[in-house]
Order: sequence, then structure tokens, then C-alpha cells
Amino acid sequence: MLRLNNGNLATLVRKGILVLVLGSMLASCSKPLSVEGVWRSDDTSGGADKGQMTLSTDGRAQLAPDGFNALEGHYTVDASTLTLDMGEQGSALVHYVLTDSPRSLRLTYSDGRTQLFNFVQK
Repeated sequence: MLRLNNGNLATLVRKGILVLVLGSMLASCSKPLSVEGVWRSDDTSGGADKGQMTLSTDGRAQLAPDGFNALEGHYTVDASTLTLDMGEQGSALVHYVLTDSPRSLRLTYSDGRTQLFNFVQK
């Protein structure tokens, strides 16, 4: 028979709470936000074009401004920096911030302009 006194009970409760907290933290960490997916921007406030950006899991990137041909290239992510290499069209190093609710991607370009993209699909 297990005998509990107030000290043992308090210790078990603290350990139980700790296990619950750690479990919920691990569950939330198991699905980190990523830039991969299809993103749409209708934000022209900084002079940018409306359009769609696709960032594939294999590092391929496609920029498709409305009314223009799509540009194909590659991207890499390092901390909060997104590097887009679009071949002959050039490359760009942009700072990004991801948010989850609603899922969005805010890019800050080297000249200080920002552009908001909304998540369309994975």
C-alpha cells in the first residue's frame, strides 16, 4: 500500500504539473512554422506588385507577379533571413517574420519596404 503524506503529495502534484507543461510544450514545438508553401500578396503599399510566391520543400522558389511571367529560382532560410536567388533576374536578401494566426509572412526588403503575404496552401 502506498502511503502519501502532504510532502509526497505536493511533490507528485508538482511533478504531474511539470509533465503536463513539458508535454504541451513538446506538442507545440513539434510543428514549427515554416516558410514553405504558397503565399499571396495583395499588399502594394510599398510599391510592390501583387502576386504569388511559392517556396517548395526542396528549395525551389517561384515568384509570380500578377500580369507578368513567373520567375523561377531557389531560396534558403537562415534564422530570420530569406535569401531568394532568381538566377539572371538577381537575388534578394530579406528579413521575414512569420505569424500563425492568421498565417502570414511579412517581408522587409533591404530598402526598408515591407510586404505582407498571406498563406494560401502547403
